[in-house]
Amino acid sequence: MQLHIMAYQFTIQQTILSPIRSIVLLILLVAGAQTTAFSQEPQGPGQGDVTAGDGRCHYNGTRSEQQRRKTFPFGKAQKVVVIAFDCSLGKAPLTNDTINASKVLQQITLTEEQINGLTDILYNYNIAEGTTFFPAVESCNKPEHAIVFLDKADKVIAAIEFCFEQNTRRTTLPLKSTGDFCLGKVELVKSLIQQAGISYFKGGEGCE
Repeated sequence: MQLHIMAYQFTIQQTILSPIRSIVLLILLVAGAQTTAFSQEPQGPGQGDVTAGDGRCHYNGTRSEQQRRKTFPFGKAQKVVVIAFDCSLGKAPLTNDTINASKVLQQITLTEEQINGLTDILYNYNIAEGTTFFPAVESCNKPEHAIVFLDKADKVIAAIEFCFEQNTRRTTLPLKSTGDFCLGKVELVKSLIQQAGISYFKGGEGCE
């Protein structure tokens, strides 16, 4: 089957795209090519056919930087860190609201600019308006990375685990705190943390 890359409409307010936005555009175009065949016959989670639409990410949110930064857990966090760990742990190494440093393979603290980029991805990239397509979400059973939100005492207040090999995430946070899941969003997060300095990506090897 010949795949056709569908064009995305982005609102560009600056003449020169930022490095993050440029990579975002490339990732979404590639994701579109890979998922077009799937989205032609959309399936709801555990249900039958649903009304035509697509589950790919579109930059259609309207939340400002200030609005995004006030959203929990960003509004309560003094630091936002990214950790990488061995997938054999089965979950992020968090013990008694503290990061277990002995089991962390790599850790970085996001800058304000990187936090802004992360909130933009989480809250302003969504499924197309009016669609009833619901992307199926795989279980994240072998995470290797987590975004951890810390208070002023470096205590964990929330975390989002990522299974990049499975293209999914795991968290106890409500949807309003993580944004809609759409096809391509996890790849955008991966690209952002790679730019921030995370280089450990084992891909779940040895954790079947």
